[in-house]
Amino acid sequence: MPSTTVTLSCYRTLFHSSEMFHERPKALCMQMCPQSEIRFRKRNGLVHILETDTALTRTGQLRAICAGGGNQRRLAGREGNPLKMVKQYSRSAAGKEKLSPTELRPFGVLMDTVAYLLRVVSEYDSREAWPDVYEFVSDRLRAIRQDMIVENLDAEKSILLLESMIPFYAEAEYRCEMTRCPTYDRKLHATQLEECFCRWRQFVDFTEPKNERIMASYLMHNADKRWVLVQLIAWKEHFCKNNYTFIQDVILSLRMNNFVRFFRLISQQEDSILR
Repeated sequence: MPSTTVTLSCYRTLFHSSEMFHERPKALCMQMCPQSEIRFRKRNGLVHILETDTALTRTGQLRAICAGGGNQRRLAGREGNPLKMVKQYSRSAAGKEKLSPTELRPFGVLMDTVAYLLRVVSEYDSREAWPDVYEFVSDRLRAIRQDMIVENLDAEKSILLLESMIPFYAEAEYRCEMTRCPTYDRKLHATQLEECFCRWRQFVDFTEPKNERIMASYLMHNADKRWVLVQLIAWKEHFCKNNYTFIQDVILSLRMNNFVRFFRLISQQEDSILR
């Protein structure tokens, strides 16, 4: 039986999004960005620096281009490459007409887009480039989840998308905090990570195989919740013995405010489950 240990905020997120769409629309856009959006953003100077040919040369050049910061990263007349432009996130407005099928990307395109965005993260790994990379990737991943919700994708497809992007949010949070990233909004980032975990939790009991790393991340993310040990026990069969014991010890250390033991456990962790 699926566990009921999903937070109230998760239920609110899932309820409000499910109210918006009652049927599964067609998705006909076979590019990372719909043609209508490409034209609109080029015309209005909304092309991101990472969507141009100039950006994807080397990190040093990206740093020079982005040195101005702020709106200088989006200049009118900048020629975006349609093959590198990725659909932006846009809020759903009251009374807004239903999205056209040509604006929705099917599952295969969404997976390819996630893979492309993660390649951008790995390519531009310098501290100077990170603010623009984070701003770009986090917004575009949010748009992918929006398409996923509108299209009402099944559990298996939704899990694949979410498990591809959750590691980015977890790692980006640490990197942004450590570097004081100027494009990082702590509250917004926490909301997006929570949304990913909420939707993942909604589907995980109905799919196989389980991703041990994501399950461990979910438990660690909710280590301060009273129900987390109950959930760990319910998922015991999906963890190897060493990982199960490690997660249990870390959670108990936090619950008992034994931070010396907590940091000792983390520093001794050699397995890649949380890395």
